[in-house]
Amino acid sequence: MSTQHQSLRQQALIRLGRALTHLYGAMYGTGDNCFGREDAMLIQTTLNRDDRADLLKEAAGHTGRDEHGVEELTLFIDEDLHDERLDVFEWVRDDEACLTAAEFHCLRQQLGLTARWLAERWDVTERSVQRWETSRRLPADLTEDLLSLRERQLREIEHESEEVMRTMGGVMVPRKHTLPAEYPAEWWQTIAWHVHERTGATILYDDDTDEGLDAGPDEADGDDE
Repeated sequence: MSTQHQSLRQQALIRLGRALTHLYGAMYGTGDNCFGREDAMLIQTTLNRDDRADLLKEAAGHTGRDEHGVEELTLFIDEDLHDERLDVFEWVRDDEACLTAAEFHCLRQQLGLTARWLAERWDVTERSVQRWETSRRLPADLTEDLLSLRERQLREIEHESEEVMRTMGGVMVPRKHTLPAEYPAEWWQTIAWHVHERTGATILYDDDTDEGLDAGPDEADGDDE
């Protein structure tokens, strides 16, 4: 491992260790709540990794704590962070509870959700959604809902990836102008692409057949003779 790579890894572990310390303080009231959304997103991203247990425990050793403090944080990791009921975003301090307009815009697009779909879900006008996305913070309750949708999508990606590896099959998605029962077509298309990146699985529309899927021109250019 190069010196530069080691340095970058250490910096990442220090950031993760700091986030763990902030979360521990927020949950157990060991001082002012310094746990922000950046901390929450870093921890949640780590919890979605296969090597999360090793990373978290290694990060605990990069917090500057003494031996007793590291043991205390390691116990916290073992007992609290692996609880499936834990929602780390619940502990974000109040002044960071709302997404900024730019954060909302980026996350909405990343999730494959339209402004119209969110307006219907939240029982507001589409214009309200557009204002939150351009010039205002998203209200706390709607921020919480959007972040819960992000967690739902991450779980779907994990589930679909496992299913694809088990069956060695492809991923089916609806076309854009169809109306799925619960989420827009773009939501499922976003999930399918993440599954494809993880597994290499083929993505097909749910009304595709094997016929006509070969690469080539739509129509013959004429006789070769």
